[in-house]
Amino acid sequence: MQAIILRLKILLAILFVIMVVGTVGFVFIEKKSIVEAAYFIIVTLATVGYGDIHPVTQMGRFFTIILIVTGVGTFLGVIANIKEMMLAKREIESRKNKLNMESRSRRNVTPSSAKPKEQNALAR
Repeated sequence: MQAIILRLKILLAILFVIMVVGTVGFVFIEKKSIVEAAYFIIVTLATVGYGDIHPVTQMGRFFTIILIVTGVGTFLGVIANIKEMMLAKREIESRKNKLNMESRSRRNVTPSSAKPKEQNALAR
């Protein structure tokens, strides 16, 4: 579980850097406002792509290609790691429940030879 959490932290940090670099890049390359650039990055990385904002320069298009390849992969990696963490937690809980059920059943079952002393005395 610790490895999943570490991987998720790394992917989130990379995603944050991609978003910051992408926003700053579109502010300078495409002359967009910070809000428009951040909006474009989020829409692009989430693969929504409304089409209301799009790159118009060759450099902007090239920059967008790089962002799509790196950002979408990282975004999907974050989603996959969150899902993996949820499944790992469910598996751990399932194992705990199974172990608890086994330990309870062992405590409740008494061997037939281990009858209480009073029952052995009364049986004679």
